[in-house]
Formats: sequence, structure tokens, C-alpha cells
Amino acid sequence: MTAGAPVIPTAVLAGSRERVKADSSPYLLLFIVAHVPLALLFQGHPTISGIHALATLVVGIWGAIRWPLGRVAYFAAYIVGADVLWRMTSAPVPWEFAKYAVVLLVVVASFRAHGVNRSRMLPIFYFLLLLPSIVIVANDVLIPWSGLRTMLSFNLSGPLALCASAWFCSQIHLDQVDLERLLTALIAPVLAIATVTAVSTYRAVDLVFTDESNLVTSGGFGPNQVSAVLGLGALAALLLLLHGRGRLVTRLCVLTIAFALGVQSAMTFSRGGLFTVAGAVLLGSYYFLRDPHTRRILAAALPVVTFALFAAVLPRLYAVTGGALSERFRDLEPSHREEIAREDLRIWFEHPILGVGPGGARRLRQTESRIAHTEYSRLLSEHGMLGLLAIGTLLLMAVVYSQAQPNARGRGLSLAFSAWGLLAMVHLGMRVAAVAVVFGFAAIRFENVSSEVQEAPLEEQR
Repeated sequence: MTAGAPVIPTAVLAGSRERVKADSSPYLLLFIVAHVPLALLFQGHPTISGIHALATLVVGIWGAIRWPLGRVAYFAAYIVGADVLWRMTSAPVPWEFAKYAVVLLVVVASFRAHGVNRSRMLPIFYFLLLLPSIVIVANDVLIPWSGLRTMLSFNLSGPLALCASAWFCSQIHLDQVDLERLLTALIAPVLAIATVTAVSTYRAVDLVFTDESNLVTSGGFGPNQVSAVLGLGALAALLLLLHGRGRLVTRLCVLTIAFALGVQSAMTFSRGGLFTVAGAVLLGSYYFLRDPHTRRILAAALPVVTFALFAAVLPRLYAVTGGALSERFRDLEPSHREEIAREDLRIWFEHPILGVGPGGARRLRQTESRIAHTEYSRLLSEHGMLGLLAIGTLLLMAVVYSQAQPNARGRGLSLAFSAWGLLAMVHLGMRVAAVAVVFGFAAIRFENVSSEVQEAPLEEQR
């Protein structure tokens, strides 16, 4: 034990050992798989999808009032995983429902448990930076009140969700069991999304693959959003494989789910989903590979993954798409996002101090598509120098949260979550709740996230 390390009572450690020994992975796996028929039920029944959304919120609020903070995090993970599912099944709830639902849950839970914690101000500082430019659009007489409300909600609900999520998550500690449940809660609704996309692809008649994103294989919904969330589910499954427990059969099932989600993400022909996962895994691996247990899992899994990928998965995808999929991923052109980002920079140079206000850049972009896909260029054009400072604050938060972790595994998890959020902002902005909330997960303090009883502090691993 290092000098100054906290002394943990023997009874607490004993309880932790018993909790770790109780392997609940078969039940978690059953919860995930149960979302396959649930997805089939939602298709063609928007009312049922809407009831599911409202029921999730109601139970989540009840839990936020009564449960420990860690359990509330499970619900936040479930909501962000189900966000696109509710949208693509036309659930009769507001478009930004998931973002506001998460904000409501975490605010209720935080005030009930601790009140305002003034020591965790970075997320609040980030959001406050985005408020002054509201004055610009609010004073525009050409924008009616209903239009102003829509503009502010569309452009600031994501940053608000990020602020609330990071502020809330910085107050909680999760152990091995909690981590497994958090990842399971995220994977389950994403598997439902994959079911919808797979059924849509299977039922398609005269399906044609081109060098652009495919609406049919995306379940009839936006390929960029579907691809990103499916990729996030694959990332969560990989993290569960690396850091979860369970027997060989359970691990193989989790690996199969990761493959299935990755394949469905690729089949949308939107490249951002898998590219974002690859970046998050690479950055997180800097710390993951310091852990002997993780290295053993990788040594066992890599040969299986490599064989399955090159012997079965890739040849099958090549045959189904007539080679179009491989051509799509070889093409690294950024579609129209580069043009939009260039227009954002032009607008920023013309309005350098406060920008043109939230949503104001959409009217000024001289491109075919005027919807921002890149959060960073949007922050510059709509918030000016304060937007630049907000970007710097996001990067600082990622570093601070990673360095605050007690061990290498915790740092790897924190870095993987923040990296996924930051990379998703490049091609997705904050159009889905997952981008904001998963970035907030990086603030969670991950303790004893190992299949073994306790992990040595990072200083003892060096």
C-alpha cells in the first residue's frame, strides 16, 4: 500500500469480494437479447414505442428520487441508447426528448443526494460560455418566438445535456458490477436498433448499393445517426468483453453482439460510426494495455476476431454489397462536411467575438446543406471566441477526468468515453443524446473495475 492511500475497512473489502463473485452476466445478457423482439414490436406501432419512452422516463425519475446515483447512471445510459430507436420508430415524443430526459434525471438525483457541488465547475463553465450569444438571435425581429425556441432547443439541448451529464457523473463512483450494468443498459437498446436495420435490409426489394449512405440499411432513418449509435453499442460491447466477467460462452456472446453491431454500422454506408469507435479504442488502449488481465483477454480474443473477420465477415459483406462497401470505406472524402465547416469559418471571421448566435449560422451558410454536422465549426460560427474557449474547455475536461482516475483501467475507460464523444462531434455534432452523455461518462470515477478483487493504483503499476 502506498503512503497516504485510504484505509479500506476489511468488512467493506469482504463485501466487495462477495459482490464481484456474484456473476450476473447471464441475466444481463438475457436483458440485452430481450430487446430484439421489443424492436420488432416497435416497428409499425409508434404508440408502443412512445409508451416505452414515457415509461422509461417515469421509472427513471422515481429512481432518481430513491436510488443511489450509480443506478441513475444506468437509466441515463439506457435513454441515450434508445434515443435513435424512439426516433426511427416514430415514437410520439418530442425530438429532443432523450436529452431533456437525461437532464431531468441527473438534476433531480444530484440535488436530492448532494445539492450543488461547487467544486465541479468545468461543465457549468462550458455551458455558460454558450449563453451570451443568445442575445444576438433573440434581438432578431425576423425570427418569431416559436422559431427562436426551436433554434435554441436544437442547438443548446446537446451542450446542456453534456453539462448536466458531466456534472452528475463527476459525483459518482462505479465498481466492477456497476460498470457491467452501465454498459449493458447502453447495449440493449442499441441491439434493438440493429434489429430494425437488419429487418429493413432483409425486407428490401431491389436494394442498390452506391458510394453514399444507405437509407434502407439504416432502417429508414438518418444513416449518420444510426451508424454512430450502432458503433457506440459495439464499443460498449468491446468494453464489456474486456472489463466484464462471465464464462467463455457469455464472453463469446458479447463478442458476437459487438460483431453484429459493427457490421450493421458498416452496412449503413456511413463511415463515421466505425471510425469513431476505432479512435476511441486506440486512445483507450494506451491505458488498457497496462493491465495484465486485459492483455490476456486480448491475446485470446484477437486470433478469433481476426479469423472471423477475414474468413467470414469481410468476404460476406463484399459479396452482399458487390464490393461497394469496401470502396466506400476506402474513400476518405469528408462528403459535404468540409464545405459546411469552411462556411462556418467564414462566418466566424466575419463575426469573431460572439458569432451569430445559436442557430444563426444555418441561414448564412452558402452550401447545399445548411445543417451543421461538425460541432467545433458550429461553436466558432455561432459563439465566436467564446465558442473557441468552449472547445478548449471540452478538451481540458477530457484530460482532467482521465487524470482523476485511480488506476490505469479507469483512465482507459474515461479516455475511451471522452474520445468517442469528441470524435463523434466531428461528423455528428450533438444531434443525438449519446454524444453529450457518453462524454459525461468520462467523469465517472471507476474503482475496482477488474474481474479480480482489487486493482493496484496506477502508481504501483509503473
